Amino acid sequence: MNNIKFSNFLISESIGPKFSKYGLNVEANDLKYYCEDDILVTLLLQDNVYYLITIDLNTGEFKFGSSPTYSKMFIDYSFNRVGTHNAFQVFSKILYIVLSISYNKKLSTICFSGLDNSLDILYSKLVKNKYFINSIKELGYIFVGKNSNGLFIFNQK
Repeated sequence: MNNIKFSNFLISESIGPKFSKYGLNVEANDLKYYCEDDILVTLLLQDNVYYLITIDLNTGEFKFGSSPTYSKMFIDYSFNRVGTHNAFQVFSKILYIVLSISYNKKLSTICFSGLDNSLDILYSKLVKNKYFINSIKELGYIFVGKNSNGLFIFNQK
């Protein structure tokens, strides 16, 4: 197996929802969030980097940004993934947080898009991966496809 194929295999096998605490306190572990203008907001703390996670309660679309300092303000976060350490682990934890909150909030759909072409290609591979699909199903959602706007769509089963 060549290095590229092996790397793709490792990537696709390593990403799936992974349990993580989240919250609004400095430790990001109080399991709280707030809503403003139909946008749910919470934080993940990973490797001394804060990740602000937003979920649009109307569309189910989620996004996340990073900051080296604690803040609950959207404007204080970079959404270009600069400063993201252990990107696969961070995405896995964010996915778990989004799926669990969305399931509890009874959101029928969640979705996300790749920030750039390389992420879009990676996400396209992920949604075809058996381990990834099964781990999403365990949390109550199934992959239904990618829409014309480039969003990867998951519906509650």
